[in-house]
Amino acid sequence: MGLSDLHLRMSPGLDPHGGHARDACRTIGLMTTPTRPVLIFYGRASCTPCTEARHSLQWILEDRAAHGELTPIVRDLDVSSDPELEQRYGALVPVVAIGAAELPLVTSVRQLRAFLDATLPRLA
Repeated sequence: MGLSDLHLRMSPGLDPHGGHARDACRTIGLMTTPTRPVLIFYGRASCTPCTEARHSLQWILEDRAAHGELTPIVRDLDVSSDPELEQRYGALVPVVAIGAAELPLVTSVRQLRAFLDATLPRLA
């Protein structure tokens, strides 16, 4: 399963009051969850640390999904394809970002898991 395979299908449902689910929620079966955030992975195709970080991210997200935890939608961006991205992130790749939170120089599973735990909302 690749990172793009982790995009779970969610369909809008009805809220408990009989109306359509609010934009902030989607219904999966009987469980209502927050809208999935977007995680941006900044890297390069020919970068060994980026490849290792991608594998770590995939493993962590599969583990989160298996435990019923929220997983983000992943966008993989190659910084070498955009001069602005190259200037901003070139020396820092691999970088993961969720909203305004960024983790540069991703080098370990523990570091990446801690970042995801701190930035992704927990389901009750």
